[in-house]
Amino acid sequence: MKEAPYVKNLPIIVKFFAILAVLGLFAIISTSFSSWQMRHLARESQTLNQGVMKGAEEIAAASAALQKIHANIAAQLITTNSLEKENETAGIALAISFFNGALNDAARRLPAHRQDILNLRSDGDTLLNQTCAKAISMASNALDAPSLAAAQTEFVTNCAPNIPHITSALEMTRRALVQESDSRMRTMSAQVMRSILITFAAVLGGFALVVAGAFFGLNAWVVKPLNGLREIMERLAGGDLEVNVPTGRHDEIGAMAETVQVFKANALEKQRAETLAADAQARATAERERAEATREALAATQAKVVEGLADGLERLSNGDLIFRLDSAFAPEYEKLRTDFNKALDSLQRTMQSIAANAQGVRSGAGEITHSSDDLSRRTEQQAASLEE
Repeated sequence: MKEAPYVKNLPIIVKFFAILAVLGLFAIISTSFSSWQMRHLARESQTLNQGVMKGAEEIAAASAALQKIHANIAAQLITTNSLEKENETAGIALAISFFNGALNDAARRLPAHRQDILNLRSDGDTLLNQTCAKAISMASNALDAPSLAAAQTEFVTNCAPNIPHITSALEMTRRALVQESDSRMRTMSAQVMRSILITFAAVLGGFALVVAGAFFGLNAWVVKPLNGLREIMERLAGGDLEVNVPTGRHDEIGAMAETVQVFKANALEKQRAETLAADAQARATAERERAEATREALAATQAKVVEGLADGLERLSNGDLIFRLDSAFAPEYEKLRTDFNKALDSLQRTMQSIAANAQGVRSGAGEITHSSDDLSRRTEQQAASLEE
């Protein structure tokens, strides 16, 4: 997952809050969907309870009212007491009113079954107001045994056999409504389970997607840049100053990268200073070695010159006037060798002149001795200068 340019400039806390906001939004959406499903099912359940179940209860109440009417008529047929008959007559009127009211309520609650329920009420009204009207009237007015027997015969013959048809139809309608209610309840239960499963799957899947997105987002936005920065710091700590430090971010990781870049610049500056110091030390060492070699060469040259002059002076002190310094000296000491040889040449010619002329030798003995002393003195001075 590549980090978008505008994302890398957001602070890490903003990125975390963005992920939490996505999680919260998903939770709100999931909760809202689940709540909507539950409200929808609750409305259907309420409709079922207030409609089908209440309608079935109203039909059952109407059936009970019809049974009550049957019982009231039967009670009138076994008594000749006028007061009791009046009570039963009032009960019959109340039951008829309750019968009609219950079926009207059921028709109102069940629009899909309205016509069937109104047909049942019409059949009940026909039964009570036409088929059983004579039996009811005879029963309520029968105050002696013969009239009571006639009323019983009318009731048993024309009224009582028709009541079970109405109650049976009411019971069948009630059972149909109960079965419809059970079927709808099973459907609602299946919908509830399906809704729960769908909601659970959606929540689980969505949460997994959000968590996966959060994982890859945090990995791309935070973990990967931090790991890259850690690797760069490890390479810098290992001495690799050629590593490229990515800059340009405006979040906390970018600030850390800027700090690492400062460390790299300081390390490069330190390395450059160390290189310059090493070069300067190498040059100083080379210069010192050259100076030492020059001193050694000069000392060797001076030793050779001193050794040659010492050998010549020793030969001269032994009276060897033929000896000459034939080995060339260093250029700066070559004049000294030439002067020494010239001095010996002059001394040799002088000695030859002395040998040729003894008198001259005698007369000039003092001068020769003096010259020899001067020459010896100069030679010693030159030797001393050379030794210095």
